[in-house]
Amino acid sequence: MAVVQLDDIDLFTFHYRLLGLCLRVELLIDFYAKHPLLFDVKSSDYHNRVKRRTAFQKIADELRTTGVQSDFNSNHRRNIIMSLYLAAVNC
Repeated sequence: MAVVQLDDIDLFTFHYRLLGLCLRVELLIDFYAKHPLLFDVKSSDYHNRVKRRTAFQKIADELRTTGVQSDFNSNHRRNIIMSLYLAAVNC
């Protein structure tokens, strides 16, 4: 019988949570990709703040339906989402 040490359990928990985070990031990227006006500077709606805010709200609603809590009211969070998406696209 193998002896399980506390360090092994913590490492397992860490990997489990990291996997969950990666899956949520993939969901976020998929939802973000549905709204080209958020990242395509050639889009006619790229500079339209109302349409961009609506798109972010739709992403938030989609995430809530999957059980992920989010708040897209701050510019900081929008910047994080854009950075994650662009990093994934450029890999």
